Amino acid sequence: MILIYAYINKFKNYTTQEIIFDPRWQINFSNKKLSIQYRGQSSASAVIRGDRKPDNLHILVGKTGSGKTNLLQMIGAKHDVRYHRKWEGEDDSYFLLYSISDTEFFLEICDMEIMQFPKPVERDDSTIPEPIRENARRAGTLRTVRFALEKALKPGETAVRFCAVKEYGYERNLSELKVRDMAMIMNCYDAHAFIRPPYPDDKEDFTDFRSDWIGRAAFPYQRTSLWQICGYIREYLTSLEPGSGSDRFRLCYRH
Repeated sequence: MILIYAYINKFKNYTTQEIIFDPRWQINFSNKKLSIQYRGQSSASAVIRGDRKPDNLHILVGKTGSGKTNLLQMIGAKHDVRYHRKWEGEDDSYFLLYSISDTEFFLEICDMEIMQFPKPVERDDSTIPEPIRENARRAGTLRTVRFALEKALKPGETAVRFCAVKEYGYERNLSELKVRDMAMIMNCYDAHAFIRPPYPDDKEDFTDFRSDWIGRAAFPYQRTSLWQICGYIREYLTSLEPGSGSDRFRLCYRH
């Protein structure tokens, strides 16, 4: 599972920006309509990498205050953090797009309208005070969508029609694994590099994996070693449901 694209309408110092993380895909989001084009591997990349699997390594470079940490925080924030920011009135608005396979994708959406995936209509409860209803409405803009293409795209082909997939249901020819059991986003940071560290300076639990978003966890560098990382991964694997794919998990360590 790979993060391939982010569209940021508003998040801290980011406004109306898009970022492509995987050059094999060309994503366009215009007039609330999403389109996905498969570009394939470039000839130069094929010569350099050969048959090796792309590692999707990215390096963020920029001046102090340009937004490097903000971008990483947007990607790595837990669902609860996103929820509370919206509840408190932050105007965050963005979505993250992941590829699960050649035909299956996953969206994490924060207060964005996407034509192919309209927001569900919810009943307004007039018995609840208006300020609380407004806060709940903002927080309720957080949602996820798992969807599929009709077929795998060939280089140069574009898709704008998608089939939404029920996250916890079963669909023919699609993976039966829940998205939260496919991936985990790990935030490793140096607390000494910040005047005010962006995350708590302690080991976090995995309650985030109860949501339908991809699970996140934060690890301060100064308290991290290989055996600790293995311990974190071991805890994550033991939290998976039986038959959820833990028997197919492999850890490769390169020195």
